[in-house]
Amino acid sequence: MKPDRRGMFPPSLGARTAFRVPRRHRQDAAQEAWLAFVTGEDADMAVWSYVKKTERQEARCTCFSQLEEEQRDRIFQETFYKKSLKS
Repeated sequence: MKPDRRGMFPPSLGARTAFRVPRRHRQDAAQEAWLAFVTGEDADMAVWSYVKKTERQEARCTCFSQLEEEQRDRIFQETFYKKSLKS
């Protein structure tokens, strides 16, 4: 028997939606779902809006290790070289 993953989600959230929420977003998605449930809104829409918004935001953010070497050097120079000149 599979474990019940819906324990943290309100009863108004569909089983498919609860199953398809990425693990790294489960706690925050549960909070969004409960908030929607308490206010009488659609929990499925609230969760998917949150998940899609968060995924778009993560896609926009560039990790420092993904930058090219020239870009990393420029950022390092701008950040640390100016600080050493001030002191």
